[in-house]
Amino acid sequence: ALFRDPPARDLAALGDRARAACYEVSSTATTTTRNTTATRACLVWLHGNGEIPQEYTALLDKHVLAPLARDAGLDVKLVMPTPLAPEVEADNTEEDNAEHTDWFGLDDATWRTAYLGGAPAILAAGELRSEADVGMLGELEAAADWVAAVVEHEAAQLAGEAAKNIVVAGFAHGGVVAQYAALAKLTTPVAAVVAVDAPCLLPGFLKTKTKPHLQETPLVCLAGGANDVLPAHAQRAAAAALTQAAATAGGADASASSSTTTTPGGVPVSFRVVDGGRHEVGVLEAAALADAIQQTLSK
Repeated sequence: ALFRDPPARDLAALGDRARAACYEVSSTATTTTRNTTATRACLVWLHGNGEIPQEYTALLDKHVLAPLARDAGLDVKLVMPTPLAPEVEADNTEEDNAEHTDWFGLDDATWRTAYLGGAPAILAAGELRSEADVGMLGELEAAADWVAAVVEHEAAQLAGEAAKNIVVAGFAHGGVVAQYAALAKLTTPVAAVVAVDAPCLLPGFLKTKTKPHLQETPLVCLAGGANDVLPAHAQRAAAAALTQAAATAGGADASASSSTTTTPGGVPVSFRVVDGGRHEVGVLEAAALADAIQQTLSK
C-alpha cells in the first residue's frame, strides 16, 4: 500500500495538524525570504535530519537568492518547511514532544552499508526487501505527502506561468524526501528537484512509483567530492539507477565532474561532483545549488 494512488493533493487531506503547519508556511514553521526582481519563482528547501530551517536562512539568502536575483533576474521565494511532527500526546515525555527535526529514521552508517553498499541488485530492486524497508518507506511517504502539499500550496500562490517556476531541493534525508515528493506525489511537475548529498534510497522502487506525468521532472544530483559519509561514486550509482540504463549504473566514472543521463523511460538525471564538498551544505554546495536553479529556470 506504500505510495498508493491517489496521492494527497492538498493540506486538508492531511488533517488538522497539517493545515495548521501550512498556515505557518509564511511565518513560524517555515522561513520565507524574498527578493524583488522580474521573474517570480519558489525554492522549497528541505534540511537534513537533526537540523532546523533557520540554520540555512543567511547561507541561502547570500549564496543562492542574491546571485539569482543579480545574475538571472529571478525573484525567488524561499520556503523551508519543518517535518510534520507526530501528534502530541499528554502522556508523552518532554523529549517526545520536542521540536520534530527528522524526516524519517535512518542513520548514515546504515544508509551507506545497507543501501549504498555497491550491490547493483539493491539499487535496482523494484520491491521492498524487509520490514525495515517498509517501516522506513512508511515514514518517507508521510514526509513526501506533507512536502507535496506545501509545494502545491506554493504553486497555487504563484499561479499562472510562474507556478511552473518551483524547484524542490534538499540535503541528505531532506533531499530524499524531495525526490519522492517531486516524482511520486505531485499533481503537476515542478521545474526540477535538486538533491544535495542525498542519493536516492531504493531508486528501483521509486522508479516503479514515479507517476507518468512526473517522469520528465529533471533531477539534479550534487555530490561532495570529499564526502566520506556517502561517497560520490556511490551517489552516482544511485542516481543512475533512476534511469533505465543498467550499463550506466554499473560503469559510471565516479571521477567525472558531471554527467547527464536521459534514457527513455527513466528520470532525466544530471549528476555533478562538487569539488572539495563534504557531507554538508556550505558555500560550495550553495553555489552549486544556485547554478542548478539558474540553469533550470533559464531554459
